[in-house]
Amino acid sequence: MSDAHADVTKHVKAYIAVFTALITLTVVTVLASRLTVAPSVHVAIALAIAGFKASLVAMIFMHLKWERQAISGLC
Repeated sequence: MSDAHADVTKHVKAYIAVFTALITLTVVTVLASRLTVAPSVHVAIALAIAGFKASLVAMIFMHLKWERQAISGLC
């Protein structure tokens, strides 16, 4: 039973860390939009940050980080 509690605690800490990272990266995106660079550079910066944020969401909130471990445990 204590293993299940430790597992939930680990996931909650990861959720909080990703949430904080998403908020921080949103602020970075807004600040980057104020740079005086070409519009194409703005788009490239925004897409890079958005891609990183999407990968964080997929890996943690969609549990893809732990998917390989779960599949190998079934075999």
